[in-house]
Amino acid sequence: MLAHLAFFSAASPFPGCKGGTLEGCPSTVNCTVHYLEQQIDHFNWASPLGDASHTAFQQRFFINQQWWDREGHGPIFFYFGNEDNVELYVNHTGLMWESAAEFGAMLVFGEHRYYGMSRPYAPNTPGCMSFLTMEQAMADMAYLIDHLREQWGAAESAFVGFGGSYGGMLGSWFRVHYPNAIDGVIAASAPIWSFSGLHPPYDYNAFNQGVTFDASAAGGSTDACKTNLKAAWPRILGAGQTPDGRPAVDRGVPHLQARPSARRHVRRPILDPPVGRGTLGEHGDGELPVRQQLSDAWRLATAPLAGAGGLLAPRQGGRREGWGPCPL
Repeated sequence: MLAHLAFFSAASPFPGCKGGTLEGCPSTVNCTVHYLEQQIDHFNWASPLGDASHTAFQQRFFINQQWWDREGHGPIFFYFGNEDNVELYVNHTGLMWESAAEFGAMLVFGEHRYYGMSRPYAPNTPGCMSFLTMEQAMADMAYLIDHLREQWGAAESAFVGFGGSYGGMLGSWFRVHYPNAIDGVIAASAPIWSFSGLHPPYDYNAFNQGVTFDASAAGGSTDACKTNLKAAWPRILGAGQTPDGRPAVDRGVPHLQARPSARRHVRRPILDPPVGRGTLGEHGDGELPVRQQLSDAWRLATAPLAGAGGLLAPRQGGRREGWGPCPL
């Protein structure tokens, strides 16, 4: 099943879905929303933060049963929510939506603790970050899967995990830690080996090589695209070093037009930030360098799972949510 899913390319069950938008595409409106009580701390008897009156929170999850073959014990496609409101992934994880009908699958999207509506603590709670760990998040997902087996009639169903970027990492580690809970995981762009101290050592240029491959004829584009992109970088960086060139860079990066702070930086030399500082230009105020902002257009980490709707569609709710002393 996993191999079939990984290369599945059938017509979308949502023919009206237009890439780059949410129009006609599957989304939260095709789902029902549910909540499950989770322990704030799965691994200790002591009350979290010493408060015996507050030991649990509500984890949100979305379900679509439109194609589920309940009688035939159809599989459960389970999305491991990552570091954002899970609605973003409900709306953009096309591979699950496009494959559900063929496999008779139920779709489940579990929200990661501390994001969206799955918040263990109110803003400004001292020590609130203590339970934002990979281990606690995996325990949430394990308990949610058990709940689905027992309360949703999925005891005989295979569970197939999905995740992209950190969500893919979480799903991969979940398969190792909870092999009894999940039958397999499709992890897209999940850099589980991108840590220092590994043998062989992590290749910090490997991702860029992959992006370059995608922009080549071998990757489905044209070699002219790859050549033009490589030629553009020196010109952009060169223009950024001159007073006359910076306005041209400003005009050429549309998403900077709506960000006054970023436009201020473009008017200074475009340099990489000093080591240990996330600044832009000579002085900076915490913004990323323009080079990084341009690179981000090519670094859509979860795009392999995006499907027809893509990840270029407008994000609901704008920027990633941060709250109180827990800036996420």
